[in-house]
Amino acid sequence: MRKRGWAYFQIDGKLDGKPLKGYGCIPFVYNVSKERPAWMVLEVDNELKIVDLNNGATVMDAGGREMGRYRGHCFFAGLLRPWMGMHTIDIIRRDAARQQVVFETRQLSSFHKTGSDEDYYADAKVLCKQPLDDGVEATLEYLVDMDEDLLKNLTVEIKEGKLQMHRLTMNFTYLQDITQAPAGMIEPAGLSAKSSVLQDQGMRWLIDLAQHRLGFE
Repeated sequence: MRKRGWAYFQIDGKLDGKPLKGYGCIPFVYNVSKERPAWMVLEVDNELKIVDLNNGATVMDAGGREMGRYRGHCFFAGLLRPWMGMHTIDIIRRDAARQQVVFETRQLSSFHKTGSDEDYYADAKVLCKQPLDDGVEATLEYLVDMDEDLLKNLTVEIKEGKLQMHRLTMNFTYLQDITQAPAGMIEPAGLSAKSSVLQDQGMRWLIDLAQHRLGFE
């Protein structure tokens, strides 16, 4: 898929026990993104649907009613955007810094002791913490495959003290050898022009999704 310059991907996970699924296409280099731009469809148990395309993004309810229109690719914030020319782990940390979300990186190896390339390219975690209301905090935990330079999974937890209020999980699979989209993975048609576009929240959309607030601006 690296040689080809793009790949289809799939997402599976849960939001408070409800199934979450998604799919899309992602280019790995800028030049390829011009011919094959990134797009993504994400659904939560037939209750909420996100469609993110090059020319715009939208959030819809179960009946297909549009709840909000945004700029294109805004829902890739906090995930990965390799066509921007940065490593996945740096994209995540930059997105966190841009939204003033505190983060730390944890190397899941003994690289600091060995200095070996094998340990350096072991998986790494990025842990983001964001205070919300009084006593409520959001934690985003990323697992990044440093060797493949890909996001493997993401967990968002909303807690009040030690009490877990909401939990969102997203697991990513990249389809290495597939050049034809599998059944059911249909790229949506482009969105119609719309003058009113809401301000996106960067990577904080993941917190809004975990709190069931996305689309309710």
